[in-house]
Amino acid sequence: MTAPTTRPCPTCGEAFPLSELFCPNDGSPLTPPAVPLIGRTVDGRYQVIKELGRGGMGQVFLATQLPMKRPCALKVIRPDRGWDPGSVARFHREAENASRISHANVAQVYDSGEADGVAYLAMEYVDGEPLSAVLNREGRLSPRRTARIVWQVANALGAAHHLGIVHRDLKPDNVMLTRYRDRVDFVKVVDFGIAKAPGAEGQQVTSASVVVGTPDYMSPEQFLGTDIDGRSDVYALAILTIRMLTGVMPPVVGLKALQQQPGTADPAGLKQMPETKDWPEPVFAVLSRALARLAKDRTPSVDEFFQQFAIVVSRWEPATGAPEAWETGVAPSKPARPRWPWIGVGAAAAVVIAVTVVRNWPSGDGGSPAPLPAPVPVPPPPNPDTTIEESFAAADSVARLERLTDPGSATVASAREGIALYQRLEPRIDGALRGEAAYYAGRGLVRLRQEREACRLFALAANDTKGTRLAEPVAALLAGCPRR
Repeated sequence: MTAPTTRPCPTCGEAFPLSELFCPNDGSPLTPPAVPLIGRTVDGRYQVIKELGRGGMGQVFLATQLPMKRPCALKVIRPDRGWDPGSVARFHREAENASRISHANVAQVYDSGEADGVAYLAMEYVDGEPLSAVLNREGRLSPRRTARIVWQVANALGAAHHLGIVHRDLKPDNVMLTRYRDRVDFVKVVDFGIAKAPGAEGQQVTSASVVVGTPDYMSPEQFLGTDIDGRSDVYALAILTIRMLTGVMPPVVGLKALQQQPGTADPAGLKQMPETKDWPEPVFAVLSRALARLAKDRTPSVDEFFQQFAIVVSRWEPATGAPEAWETGVAPSKPARPRWPWIGVGAAAAVVIAVTVVRNWPSGDGGSPAPLPAPVPVPPPPNPDTTIEESFAAADSVARLERLTDPGSATVASAREGIALYQRLEPRIDGALRGEAAYYAGRGLVRLRQEREACRLFALAANDTKGTRLAEPVAALLAGCPRR
């Protein structure tokens, strides 16, 4: 077989010499040459069966991990085919980053190394298909199905952001959909190969001067090569959401977004799209805020973006049966108010609704907080037959509560949001998870200077966290409480 002499660009389709690593037209990583591994055993442990795909960093194969006989996805690149040492370092950083993230919606990484002329990464094999394949086949998705997927992607990204890890390449190809028992559209986020995370002694694998990512989903600050944080992933998640809802890309993203003035009311040109002509006004408000050109004006976290999106979806496409898992944390603005009458509502009423949604968003600046959300009707406590899906939902909510009340970053607004989440969550959990939630909620009450109520929660947490990693910090906080 003749050795390849060019690398194709996955975005524009044009081919370039092997010496080129990035497309001169659009900056996309060029597809590397094929690595002939089918039928071979890599590093004496991974028997390669077939190719699963090829992307900017290398090839992905289905392999069997020996001697466990466990199926896995083996991602490889060959440094001798022109990839620079920095690319190899980023490749190994994927293993380091993803192995630190413990979450049901993140594909688990098993191992990494270099052997037989290739650098490899062994990860969980997801028996499903990428979101890109679903969108190519079905076009657009319903609002509720979109919310189900966005909820899980936001949970995965939130777990990474809590560790200081920013994905930087969120796109449909990196969102795998599979089936778990009777649950469809179960999400696994993959490919943390260009994720931003602190390296050894404060160094980073990717320097600020190197622009990496997929152009259509990159935030403006990512294009400029400046410092980024989780808000860059918020931007990409908003574009992904629009892609699912409309079936097409918004017209003003990527490099075009850099040409807009900061504070543009409709930064992505959403209202000019024929696919959005029937959208309720608050949907534009939520997505536009997440796509603000300046990161400081953008929705501050993936958690907050999803909460805002879930609220508008729950009124845009009301549930016809039992609420889905993603709706358990969605609080109505006022329980006594009927559902928003999207059909037949006048334009003025739609504007009023949009303003109401915007005014109720947490400011995140530590200023005057919005009032606590009204309590949500709570389902009965789970019985011993609680499904693993419900357990995932509860654990995700507790993890979000932890982030909202983190003493190093909590604001008055986030603390109040955390307390409201605890009020909804507490009747539905028990054991160590209940203890964790009480401890995190107590931290939020300390931030709000409600020490007496915080001490009450610390006392509750002490019983449920005995023998866990939280036993010591709970005991320390409880020791500082006044004796009755």
